[in-house]
Amino acid sequence: MSYYLWKAVLGATPRVPIEKDEYDDLLVSWGALGQIALIEEGWDDLVQNYLELEMELLQSAMRTMVLNHEDYHEFQQTRLRFARRLSNLLQSCKSYIDHTPHHLNQLPVAGLVAVFKGFTNVAYDASFSYRFMEALRNYAQHRGLPLHGATFDAAWTGDFSDEGKNKGQMRHSVAASIDISKIKGDKKFKASVIAEIDAHLDQLDVAILVREYIESLAGVHTELRKALKVSLDGWKASVRTAIGKYSAVNDGNVIGLTAAIFDDDEHVVARTNLFDDLPTRVEKLVRRNGSLVNLRLRYVTNEITPKRAAKRVADKKS
Repeated sequence: MSYYLWKAVLGATPRVPIEKDEYDDLLVSWGALGQIALIEEGWDDLVQNYLELEMELLQSAMRTMVLNHEDYHEFQQTRLRFARRLSNLLQSCKSYIDHTPHHLNQLPVAGLVAVFKGFTNVAYDASFSYRFMEALRNYAQHRGLPLHGATFDAAWTGDFSDEGKNKGQMRHSVAASIDISKIKGDKKFKASVIAEIDAHLDQLDVAILVREYIESLAGVHTELRKALKVSLDGWKASVRTAIGKYSAVNDGNVIGLTAAIFDDDEHVVARTNLFDDLPTRVEKLVRRNGSLVNLRLRYVTNEITPKRAAKRVADKKS
């Protein structure tokens, strides 16, 4: 058997001999990069579902500012949209938690699954929102909708101490909520989680729970990335070194490059594709979905602030 870097395309192309150890390393590195990409895609799916829930809330607030709600049916349809978005998010969170160990088991590094589960256990123990949302997902899967109410609010933001002369701007907002009596009435909802809820509360704010839950999961994913960094850097380097080696002898043309095994009769026994797009995709997913910290302390607004209003006046004068 002989091992080469070789372009699996029509026509004569150079073959660059490599050692069996290098071939084996490329095979492992390529497979590992594929698993890392799947983990990052699972995280990206989770983040996108989180964004869609937040956007649904923002869009509904905007619609109430511009349009009039017609009737009870329309209001309930809005609530159902919120519930659907939340269900999608909870399912993507569950998929991330369940699928990641499977992908980690495919990597040539021992103990990663235990490390990941350690991260999730710490997050679970540290956050009520994490514990509640995990119980809520189970409830939503087997018992009923995870969200029960929606409240729309419109209020002036100004200072009314001058007899209402400085009303400021009217802020429109929407809040989605979970009816505690409904989940308490279900005997299969995790009792230890219910016991943590203040007995005087009748509702829980979905936005607060979701942001704290996603922030906790983001912490888990950040720690996982740290645990994988050295290995990931090595896998990317192996693939890119091989690509660079072939590029140097073929005028930079590496389209269709493979790591291939040839038998003694010069027949291809096996080959593995090699291209830079895969490690680059992993890097782009990591950059795209960076650290999500302090979500509960941040918000988005299209408010016309005093600074923006002053600039508009200045622009008119100029």
